[in-house]
Amino acid sequence: MTEALATASLRTTSVIPSKFDWLFGTAAPRSGTFSGRLDGTQVWVDVHFLEAPTDGITACASRSVSGESVFTVSVKGRPQVLGGASVTGALSGTGPMYFASNARLFVMTPDARLRDALLPALGLSVPSCIWREPETLPVFSWERDVMDALAAQGVEIREIGGSKFESFLGDRRDARVFIGASGQNGTGADVLWLAVPLRDVQMCSSPSSPGFTKWSVIVDGRQLPGMEGSQTVYPLVGTRFFVLAWDRASADALAHGLGLSAPSC
Repeated sequence: MTEALATASLRTTSVIPSKFDWLFGTAAPRSGTFSGRLDGTQVWVDVHFLEAPTDGITACASRSVSGESVFTVSVKGRPQVLGGASVTGALSGTGPMYFASNARLFVMTPDARLRDALLPALGLSVPSCIWREPETLPVFSWERDVMDALAAQGVEIREIGGSKFESFLGDRRDARVFIGASGQNGTGADVLWLAVPLRDVQMCSSPSSPGFTKWSVIVDGRQLPGMEGSQTVYPLVGTRFFVLAWDRASADALAHGLGLSAPSC
């Protein structure tokens, strides 16, 4: 590691235990924080030595409501956090965290120059911010429209998966579920792609058993099974998309970004 850092023009001055030594559990029993100077600036990199296969590592950096830099490292969509924390870690008075990894190493540093220099030196690549479940889940071109709409309103997504609602409107349609980032419990939406616009969609809610709501659905005059559950739902429809959002923030973002509105009742 010190040789790779030297190749990246960093002279290591200290190595101390990483405060994130718990990050990958027994898969990375060795870790450390390497510090030194790069172009006269004090920098550091946190290194985790992976001794067991750890597939599906994703890493995201963002800003908290207070403006603090925060980041979340996940394994197959599961955020790695301690206790009741909503994120893996936070940085005060600095920019975002940058990440790189391969089958043997996971590194993170607040210095983009150092991360970029280590990529060729160690054969690393930048991990994705979003996990796909399963990892081989095909990518639909319209997913980018949904992600852009959510991101524009500050809604972070940590996982994209196949949706169980692909036949909710009768015929099977391409669909994905977008799951909110760590710390945003219950956020996200199931989104169906309407290759052919629907003429009329009606959804009505009514009380069911205590704590549950029943939704009736009529599509182009055809009565469909609908659904029943305890989770809040915000249905939206437009010419290209039908959405079941699971929180108000996601619903507002998708309504604004995709030109959607609530179906009639």
